[in-house]
Amino acid sequence: MRPLSGSFLGYSSALKQFRLITSYRSKGRQKYVLTKDAERIVLDQIDSPEKRDATQRAALSPKIYSELWGRFGMDGVDGGIEESMLRNYLVLDRPGARYTPDGARLVVKHYKGTMTFANFQEGSPTSDASETDPSSDDAQEDPERPLEDAPTAKPEERFMQGEIELVKGTFTPDGGFRLIIRGEDFTPRHFKLMLAQIILHAEFFGIADPKIIRLADAIISDEVVQPED
Repeated sequence: MRPLSGSFLGYSSALKQFRLITSYRSKGRQKYVLTKDAERIVLDQIDSPEKRDATQRAALSPKIYSELWGRFGMDGVDGGIEESMLRNYLVLDRPGARYTPDGARLVVKHYKGTMTFANFQEGSPTSDASETDPSSDDAQEDPERPLEDAPTAKPEERFMQGEIELVKGTFTPDGGFRLIIRGEDFTPRHFKLMLAQIILHAEFFGIADPKIIRLADAIISDEVVQPED
């Protein structure tokens, strides 16, 4: 995969949501490394308790997965309740941002597959707030947390050095967005990449038409990236 292809951005976005990779900038290039939990999952040659715990922590890292597990528990995984109840929650009853019917079906499908893969059972621990809640103090100080996924500070509080608020807007009375950028000397290429990332994040959470991923590929289809030395 090309480093700026839609496929690569989609996979890397998903891996970050599950806290399996982190990224950082070095000499003008984006570098990706495995987290400690990812190393345990990949390299542990036995079915150790540590590997199981790492897998379950990763499975609960996406906020919506942690939310579904906390609300429905094992009944939402093993068929103890109908899938329609999970979908109804996502579409009709979830506080704040809600999903489209198609998005809810996609989320429930992947959620149940993830929980089954991670071998969750009745009595398995729920996620700790500091591991999954971006607003917690511990999450802000977690060295495994990707820099670009760090919680966004309120405008009246603080920005990281070199950050500016490019644009913000409101979706609903209790939902909206803020776009923070850092650095200078931006080019059209940078904004194309940023837009592709936004589209792919929406696709990952099931709140965009699956066909929209083609737009990300179209946006960056003319990118040519020189291989690293």
